[in-house]
Amino acid sequence: MKLTRRRLLPAAAGTLAVAITAPCAVMAGSHGGWPREVTDALGRRVRIARRPARIVPVFSSNTEIVAALGGTERIVAIDGLTSYPPEVLDRPRIGSRIGFSPDIIARLGADLVIVTPSRHAAAQLLRPMRLAGVPVVVLEHPTLARILANIGLVGRAIGSELEARALTRAIKGELAVLAERFASRLPKRVYFETGAAGPARVP
Repeated sequence: MKLTRRRLLPAAAGTLAVAITAPCAVMAGSHGGWPREVTDALGRRVRIARRPARIVPVFSSNTEIVAALGGTERIVAIDGLTSYPPEVLDRPRIGSRIGFSPDIIARLGADLVIVTPSRHAAAQLLRPMRLAGVPVVVLEHPTLARILANIGLVGRAIGSELEARALTRAIKGELAVLAERFASRLPKRVYFETGAAGPARVP
């Protein structure tokens, strides 16, 4: 979700900050009680006992969704390749390409882990986290529609449904503006590559 992550999500988060008032900040958007269940990308029904206070999102896409929903202060660790948003870069790192450490996650007292299947994160963390009693939600972001759905899923998982709805509306609004602005232009074929050194674009 490289194209939306650093432009659409921060812009939408700005709209979100205006839409939600300060008195609602602590428990904003918590509809329904706890415990609650969500169904993740693997079709697993994940039970979350209480509103998560110590979240470990693995991969930038998941970290940025949590942050955009107002969960920055609840993020207690990130993976080694996450570089955005800047507010979380001082958090402990739980691993990178060579693997991820369930021991660090457990020591940090995490009460929710959000991963993707990339770099075997789900395969490495699902079983040890289950044994430690820490719920793990697996997300995949193959399409824009799935990204928007995942925002809602994460919102429910962390107790921020109102924020998720506002963010989704804001992103859809931004996309509608762009679609109207470029409606008369022919689409272009674009090659887009990312790596450790950042994005590379070839005309």
